[in-house]
Amino acid sequence: MSADISESEPVYGDTLIASEQTIAAQVKPKTDLIKEIALACKQCNSSSNLQPLSGRYGYFVKCGNCTANTPMKMPCPNCSSSNTKTSKRRESYSLVCKDCEISTPIKL
Repeated sequence: MSADISESEPVYGDTLIASEQTIAAQVKPKTDLIKEIALACKQCNSSSNLQPLSGRYGYFVKCGNCTANTPMKMPCPNCSSSNTKTSKRRESYSLVCKDCEISTPIKL
């Protein structure tokens, strides 16, 4: 007894190629989403003369014009999630979203 199995054409070949093209079109690289966050004083709305500091509740900037403190922590600019963290590496600060895993630089 010998059984010959013959297929005229592959069954899943076309659907696999179409789904790979659809997935590639939907995925955007993370570098396209990176923007820069410009901080401004919450009291006088000035973006110049800001001094970065750290304290008990995290990183913040102190305004040189009105001496008000403004936190660096804010919602994610990409997904609007409030599950964010401000991190510092040498002299640069960034906002890291824990939900969408995107790090956005903060401009001082």
